[in-house]
This record gives sequence, C-alpha cells and structure tokens, in this order.
Amino acid sequence: MTSSGEAAPAGYAARVPADPVPTPVLVADDEEQLLNLCGRVLGRHGYSVLPARTGDEAIELFDRHRAEIRVVVVDATISPGGASPVLEAIAQKSQDVGVVFTGGDELTASSRDLLLANEGIFLRKPFPASALIRAVEDSQIRENS
Repeated sequence: MTSSGEAAPAGYAARVPADPVPTPVLVADDEEQLLNLCGRVLGRHGYSVLPARTGDEAIELFDRHRAEIRVVVVDATISPGGASPVLEAIAQKSQDVGVVFTGGDELTASSRDLLLANEGIFLRKPFPASALIRAVEDSQIRENS
C-alpha cells in the first residue's frame, strides 16, 4: 500500500529507512566535564561515544573496538604523556581513523608535526559544540577519501 492507502504497483518495494548504526567515536580527555559534554553532544548527533580518561585507557579501548572506531578525539595533554603515545599506538594499528586533536594552548612545533602526520584537525579549547561535530564529520570525510 502507498501512503494514500492505494494498492502499490506490481514490483514496488516500500522504502523503509534502516536504523542507522551509530558511528563509534573514541573521546580521550582527562577533564571529566569536557568528556561528558563531548559525549552528550556527539550522542545527540547519532554517534556512540567511547570515553577514555587517560591515554592508556584510550589505547585499551581502541584495541577492543578497533574495527568500529572511525574517529578519535584526543586532548593534547592527556595523561600519561600527552596525545603523542596515544596517536602513535593507534597509527601502528590502523591508518583508517580520523583524528581530532584538542588543546587549550597554541600548538607547539611537535604537536603541529603530530597533527600533520595524522592528517588531523585541531580544535582549540574552549570550542563550540558545532565545531566538534564539524571536526568529527570532516575527519571521517578525510578518512574515507
């Protein structure tokens, strides 16, 4: 049947939108408030969030969910050791992950090199919710191209 109640023509298949599968995003930040905010913002836009409070936890979560994760949002100063060990570990395991790098300060030369090596996007804190969504979407476009 069509939406007007008439019989559907032969060979007609109704289009039923499939429930979209949420894209998992790994968010690594040691600021609990920001981690929660990112989770809520991304969740409202159809993403599932894997929160990590340390760099070590981010690496463990990535190892467990490697096949599903398409984007990593990581704080430049996450403990222990900052974003560098996290991104290096992820890059060794997968080249198909978009990177969003966050930080409250200007990028240092080493941070800039890390960002360029990972073809990442930098968001300076504080950033609006719309910038986070745009960065996550843009990092997926880069990853798929």
